[in-house]
Amino acid sequence: MSYEILRTDFSARLFGLVSPDLIPEVLAALDRSAENYDVTPKRKDLIIREDYLEPVRQYIASKSVENLSRGTLYIYYNRLAAFFNALQRPVGQITAVNIRVFLDAYKKERRVKDCTLEHIRIIIKEFLTWCVDEGIITANPCNKVKPIKYADNSRQPMTQMELE
Repeated sequence: MSYEILRTDFSARLFGLVSPDLIPEVLAALDRSAENYDVTPKRKDLIIREDYLEPVRQYIASKSVENLSRGTLYIYYNRLAAFFNALQRPVGQITAVNIRVFLDAYKKERRVKDCTLEHIRIIIKEFLTWCVDEGIITANPCNKVKPIKYADNSRQPMTQMELE
């Protein structure tokens, strides 16, 4: 998508939101802001060999039988698909170094918090543990990847005094 297409789409979305007199001024501000940027369409496709994802599908099916929610299954599948898309190798060829490099790149590219990164590491580790249990691989390389430390900022319940 070129900038001109983006600008036209943005202009069309402005109708009804702002006064028609202000639209040229808003578009001029958009032009000034965007002059130092390249606009490229967001990639939504995953380019991955299907045989890499077969163990993931089997894992998701086994978790589905355990009555995990659709949302959880969706997150597991997407995280594992992103992992295999980045690695482009079958389960049997994954090493601890591959996992560490993936997590580092994921953190830098997506600017996620450490707690999110730890959850991704846990999903990968659980998947690889399942692969060991199913006899797909002999050892879990994620056992060598240490947990990611993060500050637990969980909220504390309000005291009775605070409630009043």
